Amino acid sequence: MNINKRFREEKNDMGPQLKKQTLIIKPNKIIGTFFTERIINKYNEKINNNKLTIVNLEQILLKMDEIDNDSDENKISLLQELLPKLVCKNMGEAYTIETVERGTNPKQYPNYDICFLINKQTNNINEMIKGFLVVQRGECAKYPNVYCLKLICALEQGHLLVGCYLYTIINHPNLPPDFNKIKLYPINLNQETPIEKIGLLEMSASYENISALCLYTKFGFQEDKSLRGYYSNCFREENNLPMIIDLSSILENKIIKIVNKEDEGYKKHIICQITDKKLQKILGFLYKMRDKRNNELTKNKNDIELQRKIANIERDINIIETNINQTIETSEHFKEMYENIFGQN
Repeated sequence: MNINKRFREEKNDMGPQLKKQTLIIKPNKIIGTFFTERIINKYNEKINNNKLTIVNLEQILLKMDEIDNDSDENKISLLQELLPKLVCKNMGEAYTIETVERGTNPKQYPNYDICFLINKQTNNINEMIKGFLVVQRGECAKYPNVYCLKLICALEQGHLLVGCYLYTIINHPNLPPDFNKIKLYPINLNQETPIEKIGLLEMSASYENISALCLYTKFGFQEDKSLRGYYSNCFREENNLPMIIDLSSILENKIIKIVNKEDEGYKKHIICQITDKKLQKILGFLYKMRDKRNNELTKNKNDIELQRKIANIERDINIIETNINQTIETSEHFKEMYENIFGQN
């Protein structure tokens, strides 16, 4: 039976049952250019998780072979149907569908790659995939040999995917010292591609995406607003937040310890130190508004009213940052601020 037809028929019940079988990967065969078998297997050996594991595109296709020995084309079609609906429920639909299609089609889009977070304790395909991460080489034109974190969706423990992304960068070959970094290094599908040891992402919703901001800064990402905007030669979207990490001097063991919670990681953004969720929400909104107003000011530097608004935002930010242990309920000023921004609910 065609695997897509079987999925549609059985997706409302317990789903097709998988046979327990060890993944066997053909030697020297690399479908993707980034999440290679060698690196993925090495990462899985080091993480302490009895339930979840990471697999690359070839490994997930072999998993699906255990359900039905269908064509790769049909299995990929199933993944493209399954991932946006099952895992990426809160993301923009059109963006997610396009990114998943490119991540699962390395022959047509060799600069894209994808890995999956799966529950290795279940034989139910509908419950197996817990997350995925798509990368794109050259999404930021300023860094053509950097694999950017293009999209991440996770139902649980997304830190395993972020750790895998950074670990993979560290374990790829370095660019030759005499290579011109503004050029794109040619891909050889039978070996791992040399890359620049930088992690890069564009965080949607900017500072209002607090959980993501705390996760990325824990792994060492830093804000870099110079990579944002039409003239940045990188990310054009003004409302998102570019983040970058230089991995050239970071050891793989550091990433593994953060993943395994043996290391607290790097200093998180100050917003992560606030325990009151409403206060966090206010601060995230103010950071985002400050960026928006500053961007407007670059286009009209003599706007006195705009300068006044920015000064007021800076004042409110400073008040919260110097009172991070405060709560909405114990401060009438913060309570009023919250109601003015978000209403009483």
